[in-house]
Amino acid sequence: MTSKTLIELIGASNNLGEAPGILNHPANLLGIVITFMLSTSAGSISICCATIYGGLGQHFILLGLDGMVRYLKIFYVANATYPSSAGLIKLALLFQYLRVHETPRIFRKTNIAMVVIVSIWSLVYTILGWIPAWPVYAYWDFAAEGVRFGFGSDYVKPFVTIYVQLTSTNMILDVIVLALAAPPLLLNNSAGKSSRLSLLALFCLGSIATILSVCRLAAIVATHATTWPTFDPTWYGAMPIVLTALEVDIATIAASIPVFWPVLRSIDISQILITREVKVTLEDRQHMNTARTDSLVEDEDIELERSDSVSRLNRKKGEHYGDPYVREQVNPFKKYEYGTRTKIDVSRLGRHKGGASSVDASNAV
Repeated sequence: MTSKTLIELIGASNNLGEAPGILNHPANLLGIVITFMLSTSAGSISICCATIYGGLGQHFILLGLDGMVRYLKIFYVANATYPSSAGLIKLALLFQYLRVHETPRIFRKTNIAMVVIVSIWSLVYTILGWIPAWPVYAYWDFAAEGVRFGFGSDYVKPFVTIYVQLTSTNMILDVIVLALAAPPLLLNNSAGKSSRLSLLALFCLGSIATILSVCRLAAIVATHATTWPTFDPTWYGAMPIVLTALEVDIATIAASIPVFWPVLRSIDISQILITREVKVTLEDRQHMNTARTDSLVEDEDIELERSDSVSRLNRKKGEHYGDPYVREQVNPFKKYEYGTRTKIDVSRLGRHKGGASSVDASNAV
């Protein structure tokens, strides 16, 4: 099988009767990816596009030639951006460690060495991801003449090898970066409580990302990078692709905690919580004699009844609207100033104790 090309393996085994996994349903795939897509990374967006337009989760052989080309174009972007995303996240964590690795110096030197290793790893696989063939369009154009290698290799063995190498080395680097979070938590007595809590959160989220990386490696090995028993990348690739997206998104959260944690701590929650309840218990109309500005007279007869207003819609032609409150708003020679009187009760909520207060406000119109 290793001497065969990927084209020859398409349809080599009839797997159309296999029961679809939970991630072979577009709704489930999109739901998981979009839920955790806190950063609008090109990889996560490409996965969503591959699900909607590229047929991710379906059988590759059923997509037709145009569908295959469309999927490979979208997957090309997702696959090429993954090494750089994973590398930048690891570098962000390592630089955060440098802030607290004061003693012993061996841990600081280890961090610096890991920065160099991760940078080289990310650069190499990023180049291989963006240039899987020459010319590049030969990656998705099966009829094009060109040189295909790495992620774009025509043959099974090098194709499987590079995916296993990428995933396994990424997992090893994840474990090392995660292990480097332990010394600041255990040995550095000069680190403040906030720094320790931040590193503890990084350690927990990093553990989740590492577990996802291990599961992704197992999924790739189980299907020989989607080539066994037949080359079906859209069908067998759904699980490892989703695990990749979750790993990157959770790791992004971990790398962002050191930046946003001080901002979140500075927010005064009491300023955005509701601590008082306001109830309008009474609102009635009143009018004031314009000849006597100190005379407020309540008049129940001027209340505007909805039933009376609706009935006036059926008035005869030429008959004007006769509600006194509305009519007096446009009367320049009015004798009374009409307005409203509102009684408002204000009381504290929750743990804030205290009696209720009442406000009686009048507003002349």
